[in-house]
Amino acid sequence: MKIRLDDKKFRRSLYKLSRVAGDGFEDKVADTLLTLSRREVPFDTSNLQKSGFADRDSKGAFVAYNSDYATFQHEGMRKNGTFIVRNHKNGRKAKYLEDPIRKNTKRWNEIARTAFNREIKKNL
Repeated sequence: MKIRLDDKKFRRSLYKLSRVAGDGFEDKVADTLLTLSRREVPFDTSNLQKSGFADRDSKGAFVAYNSDYATFQHEGMRKNGTFIVRNHKNGRKAKYLEDPIRKNTKRWNEIARTAFNREIKKNL
């Protein structure tokens, strides 16, 4: 099972920025998000953490966790609302993709600023 965060507004912003910032911008954001999410992903046997990857498709770069229980762990419960997970260990938690996106606005801005500056220097 593959989990993908459906944050259309965030992806739309990345797409717009990537058109100006040049190649590699979305990949840098995806790699950074993967690193940040790995610090929060629930950890027991490390299977879920190891299943995370950053990739690119026709819609752009993305981060996914490819584990049978990735969605269950990200949402903190089963789809039908049963078996709510409450006991994550060592600061690990649900929403391990969603929260890093929301909490790292400064980091995304810095990545964008660096990419813009690089493109400006290339075109002067």
